[in-house]
Amino acid sequence: MKTGKFSMNRNYKVIWNASLNCFMAVAEYAKSRGKSSSGAVTSSTTVTSGSVVASGTNILRWSALCTGMIAAGFSMQAIAANYDAGGGAVRAADGIAIGSGAISGTTTPATRESIAIGHLSSASGDQSVALGANTRASGNSSVAIGGDDIDKIADNVTKNDAYQEITGVRLIRGNVSGGSYRGTSGEGAGASAFGVQALAKGDFSTALGMTSLAEGAASVALGVNSKATEKGALAIGAVSSASGVGSVALGINSKSSGLNSIAIGSGSTPTTGANASGENATSIGSQSTAAANATAIGSGAKANIAGGVAIGTGSVANTAAGIKGFDPSTGGATNKTSNVWVSTRAAVALGDSATGITRQLTGLAAGTNDSDAVNVAQLNTLTNQTFKIQANNDTASAVKSSDTVKFKNGSNVEITRSGNDITIATSSNPSFTTVTSTGAMSAGSLNTGGALTVAGVATLNGGANLNNKKISGLAIGTELTDAANVGQLQAATNGVTNTAPVVYTKADGTQVYKVGSAFFDNAAGTGTAVANADIITSIRSADGSTTRTTKLRNVAAGSIATNSTEAINGSQLNNIAQSNKTLLGGAAAVDVNGVVTSTNIGGTGASTIDGAISAANTQANKELTFTGNVLSDTGTNGSQQKLGSTLNISGGAATTATSSNANIKTVITDGKVDIQIVDAPTFTGQVKANGFDANSQKIVNVANGATTSGSKDAINGGQLNTTAGSIASHLGGGATYNATTGAITAPSYQLDK
Repeated sequence: MKTGKFSMNRNYKVIWNASLNCFMAVAEYAKSRGKSSSGAVTSSTTVTSGSVVASGTNILRWSALCTGMIAAGFSMQAIAANYDAGGGAVRAADGIAIGSGAISGTTTPATRESIAIGHLSSASGDQSVALGANTRASGNSSVAIGGDDIDKIADNVTKNDAYQEITGVRLIRGNVSGGSYRGTSGEGAGASAFGVQALAKGDFSTALGMTSLAEGAASVALGVNSKATEKGALAIGAVSSASGVGSVALGINSKSSGLNSIAIGSGSTPTTGANASGENATSIGSQSTAAANATAIGSGAKANIAGGVAIGTGSVANTAAGIKGFDPSTGGATNKTSNVWVSTRAAVALGDSATGITRQLTGLAAGTNDSDAVNVAQLNTLTNQTFKIQANNDTASAVKSSDTVKFKNGSNVEITRSGNDITIATSSNPSFTTVTSTGAMSAGSLNTGGALTVAGVATLNGGANLNNKKISGLAIGTELTDAANVGQLQAATNGVTNTAPVVYTKADGTQVYKVGSAFFDNAAGTGTAVANADIITSIRSADGSTTRTTKLRNVAAGSIATNSTEAINGSQLNNIAQSNKTLLGGAAAVDVNGVVTSTNIGGTGASTIDGAISAANTQANKELTFTGNVLSDTGTNGSQQKLGSTLNISGGAATTATSSNANIKTVITDGKVDIQIVDAPTFTGQVKANGFDANSQKIVNVANGATTSGSKDAINGGQLNTTAGSIASHLGGGATYNATTGAITAPSYQLDK
């Protein structure tokens, strides 16, 4: 039998602690409290099971803990601060560790006065308590009482079946098929965990029951496999779950997941408990469910719409806010918008129309306000209400809601009904002795043999038989379907005989007449109809003819624009003709009829633009002929060149020879270009010609030779240069003379049409 060790720094004695029901080691100067018969001191620090339990002495009152530990084979000892036994370790001051691998306190940071009792138990929090194998009390001031082993229950098929029936899952042995050993643990500050594998993770949380979990701060989980995972959540009952902040789940398999939601009601299977899934939802009763801000009360009650209320077993609230009420006055949904007629919150359900569940609402007082419910007594009173009916000042009689009021036809009066609509009208074939109308009158047909006086407008939808009576006092008709009086007919006749300037005719000039919306070949509208497409608006001449042409004067200037349909006057046409004359230029002219003529356009002799362009094109295609003293390529007609060709004017001297044009000039006479040498040419060096040997020297200072016909004068370079430049200049078309090479580039001409 093992004995514990004391770590003391002064003298102690062992006394009985009446409040804890066990021996304690105290300082020798401490006194026992109570009567003298209730305290005792032994002479030994070791108390064995044989000396206490077996003797049956009743001198001391033993606690269950002390007795159990003695029966288990431990020797009871006075347990003092900094005590460890059975392989336990105390790592901070004033701690107690009992059991193999038990650890009390930590050094960094220092956690004092912790108690760990049991195999591998750990009380690492300050003043924490871990009691049981593999228990953990890691939070400061936390308590963990329990263990980690559920193997024996899992191996018991009957027990495991019962657990599965309640929770929907089976217990699994630790380290087998995914199972794990999870010791009872109080991890949060001030947390308390009681029961095998109970876990209190949140600060100030409490987990009570096998595999219970209190994860949120200040949360409480009470019952096997119960879970309170959010701040302030409360889960009471096996497999209950409170996962919303401040939520409450009460009952087996109950669930509250919304903020501040409440679920109260047990279910025999995992999905049959009360379920409050929305924020501020309240669900009371087995299998009841509630959405956000909704309330469901009763077994199977369901408030599926946010804010809805379902009361009673099987009741279902599915109607949202904003529903228009029935209006008896219209027989349909109301068109009013106040909260008396349109709901502002989801409906309250006392049953379920889909499944035929209905309930009476009994004990209901009579409603007062517009939004109050009414009871049957109020409806009966309304049903018994009557109204009175009276005709032509006779005695009125009461009519109840169940009575029938009959309407009958009278003389010249017909009464018809369509549903709830009653129509009172004059007979379609009335018979009157005398008719006097002070206002408008409308009739299908009229047959009168007597007097008929109409002070307003009379409308006849059928024929009228006046029995050879005249209509007097008839106003002038204004619409096409109005009757015309004699005055209008006379005016119309006068208008036909007069010569109106504008009339309607056919294409051949024959006049036609518009009667209503149609055209006819006579004014009465009884002749042959003429199609609208064949109608022409014509001007009639002074003698009434519609086939002779006539002038239309004082016509305003019409719009000259695309899609314009306005008439154009002579002034506008003259402006256009004058504009064309200006554009043509030259001898163009406009005659009195607005005809534009022109002669010799552009000096071509043509009187039309097409002719002028043709003449210019012919002239442009003619060849240019250059003649000279020697005509090597064209016989006696000179060199013919077309526009675009190149005329090469070249000398026999080498291109590297020095030359000048000082002794050469050009004279243009009658379209001819004469290249002349000055009369007294000046040469530098020698001039060699017909035996004259200049010894490779220039003939300089050669005066300009005469370039007249028959001149034998030498021509200097200046004259030749001038001549070549003049040729290039007169050729135009971009032709240039290169004084260095003596070449003239070919001109390029372009004819503008």
